[in-house]
Amino acid sequence: MPAPNAESRQDFFVGLIKRLRPVRGLPTWARYLMTAGMVLLCFCARYFLTEVQGSPFLLFLPSIVLSSFLFDRGSGFFATLFSTALAIYFFIEPRSSFTLQDVGSVLSVAVFLGVGLFTAAIIEALRNTVDALVTSEESLASNLNLLEGVIEGTPDPIFVKDKEGRYVQANAVTARILGLPKDLLIGKRDRDLMPKELAKAIEAADQTVMQSQVPSVVEELVNVAGQGQRCFLSTKAPWYDANGHVAGLIGIARDIHERKQSETAVRSANAQKEVLLYDINHRVKNHLQSVISLLAMSKRRVEDPVAEAEIDNAVSRLSVLARVYDRLHVKDEDGTAVVNVREFLQGLCDEVGPALIGLRPIALRTAFDEVELDAGRAVSLGLAVNELLQNSLKYAFPDDTPGVVTVRLSHHGSDGEYALEVADDGIGLPETAWRTGTGTRLVRALAQQLGGSVTWHEPPGTRVELVIPKLGLT
Repeated sequence: MPAPNAESRQDFFVGLIKRLRPVRGLPTWARYLMTAGMVLLCFCARYFLTEVQGSPFLLFLPSIVLSSFLFDRGSGFFATLFSTALAIYFFIEPRSSFTLQDVGSVLSVAVFLGVGLFTAAIIEALRNTVDALVTSEESLASNLNLLEGVIEGTPDPIFVKDKEGRYVQANAVTARILGLPKDLLIGKRDRDLMPKELAKAIEAADQTVMQSQVPSVVEELVNVAGQGQRCFLSTKAPWYDANGHVAGLIGIARDIHERKQSETAVRSANAQKEVLLYDINHRVKNHLQSVISLLAMSKRRVEDPVAEAEIDNAVSRLSVLARVYDRLHVKDEDGTAVVNVREFLQGLCDEVGPALIGLRPIALRTAFDEVELDAGRAVSLGLAVNELLQNSLKYAFPDDTPGVVTVRLSHHGSDGEYALEVADDGIGLPETAWRTGTGTRLVRALAQQLGGSVTWHEPPGTRVELVIPKLGLT
């Protein structure tokens, strides 16, 4: 058949070009010496073949063609000049001389020189073009082999579909998942391979990608041969033809069935933990409220003002604990019980502030960044705010003096460091209060528990800054 013969000739020619490549790398003297040998062979053939005596140049052409093809145009030019010299000296009258007696001889020499030089240049250009094509084919074949290796080597299914949803390419993993050999899978659609509802959802997602021309990541249920339905995370992107028109889509998927089952189990466990935590928190909060009520009842029987103040402080601190348990919830990602600090501190200030301010002309301003803490650290932070806020509202504004108290928690520096600031523009704390007071000692102890440091700034007013490294959950 013509096609196979033409293909065989092409393969032979390409193979010949590849095998002859090392010859072009020979030293110049070697190439010219071999060229001279070819010219001399042609000279001998011309000298002993009497039937071509009338054509002094004809048999020299093979040496020009062959040297240009094997080496380069320089060798072809050398073959042309050497052949011309031999032809003039041995075959053109007067022989044994380089003299040309007539115009015809001059013209024949000029024509041969022109044809020889032109032939050498053209053959080298053709050879370079063929070399470039062969190199391109080799590079293309290498890239295709690399791409095939990547596609077949990945453990994930990779596939290409046309605009009608038919598979036009797929790796072995895709074929194994869908339960067909690769050659039988090509041309099939998802509706031919799995239940109608599953195929309908997959084909709808495919059409969305092709129509919007926007890559998409979607979770899909796929009917896996021998395993039933499994969940895959598929990444799909439009496939464009040479004219830039959408020809289909390219996709790669990852089996996430076990991960989805684990996520479901974690959500179920977290839901159970949330119920259990709510029950425990409710019980603890009730117990704390009972203790607070008992302290309040005890206060009625106490006549010592110092004892009454200590009972009030104890009630206030227990209220902080109760508020923490009221705000405690389960974090979905890992099931950790956490407190939203912004909501917790805002609620604490809303409760403590009005109770201590009463009708006095004092403004309470708050600002808290979003951060989540475990229960223990939230209690320490809440107790610190409670003590500092009470100190400001008790001592900073005597005799109904107007003023402003600010409570702020903000990100400070880098690496999760936060600063808690409680400031007022009042008269400042008494010497005994901020140096030796119970509340001050408690704040210092709480700062140590949080791994931070506390600083008092006076005057004017009082500003207390508690710097806490790595406050948030890690």
